[in-house]
Amino acid sequence: MNWNGVRGKLIPVGVCSVALFGAIGCGTSQSFGPSGYINYQPGEGVMFLTFSENSGTITGTAYETSITLNQLAQSNTWTLSGQQSGNNITLQFSGSGFTTWSGTMDGKNIDLEVPATNGTVQANVFVPGSLNEYNADVSKIKDVATAEQAVSAQNALESKINQDIQNIDGKLMNIQHNSMLPNDMSTIQTDFAQEQKDFAAYQQAVQQGSFNNTAKATFNINDDATKITNDQSQFNSDASQINDEIMLIQQIESQIHTEMSQVPNFKPTGTILSDSSITSAESGIQSQIKQDQTKVQTYVTASQKMLNQVQGQN
Repeated sequence: MNWNGVRGKLIPVGVCSVALFGAIGCGTSQSFGPSGYINYQPGEGVMFLTFSENSGTITGTAYETSITLNQLAQSNTWTLSGQQSGNNITLQFSGSGFTTWSGTMDGKNIDLEVPATNGTVQANVFVPGSLNEYNADVSKIKDVATAEQAVSAQNALESKINQDIQNIDGKLMNIQHNSMLPNDMSTIQTDFAQEQKDFAAYQQAVQQGSFNNTAKATFNINDDATKITNDQSQFNSDASQINDEIMLIQQIESQIHTEMSQVPNFKPTGTILSDSSITSAESGIQSQIKQDQTKVQTYVTASQKMLNQVQGQN
């Protein structure tokens, strides 16, 4: 916690030596050991100040422990200085980044006005306390920080579970409706049909004894066969990509089981697909890929056979 207003709250605090009041109006030096003043903000932070006064000049130490924005208990120690005149005091915290704090002493407590980062001024009352009391309050703050960390970690885990569930649903849907492999099959079928057409033209040219037409058909068949080979490579690449997505889905599925075991009472916002339904969807996709790969290989084999016949006759 920043005493000028971190964590969304304006929490200015301060503590002054209990015996400072004994020094009011006198020019002697006063020192009060571990005694001081504490301002404790439950769940936010605590500050302890101990100091002495000599002829109106205040010197001492400020101890502070607060919870940061990322739920960590952070402690600081600063050199304290200031001025005292009658019931009025001003305090500065060397290296803290705070502006000057000013206030009054009523014989028991100290009332300080602390400028906040938004321009307002917050009034805070500081009560007598000891170093042991400060340490006890620090323990409370650390307990709060630990509890907040646990809550934050659980919230993050629950959010990740919901995201993982959405990822599985989205990835399965994308794979099931993916047009890559159907497009690849359509392309290779078109190219194979063209090679069949060019092969028929080649056979006709051979029968007619037309050298020019034979050469042209031969060139086209070579080009068709190359296209079909490339089509197969593209199909295999796309199939590999889909298989990688399936493996990723399986990894996410395993993560969800592990994550859910850590928060057994958590109810996800999304619908969790059963392992059997996911496995069934994955198996169906992989089965279709294998069937299509067999078809593709049939086209490639037939294409190479036509190419070999042309090359064998030339």
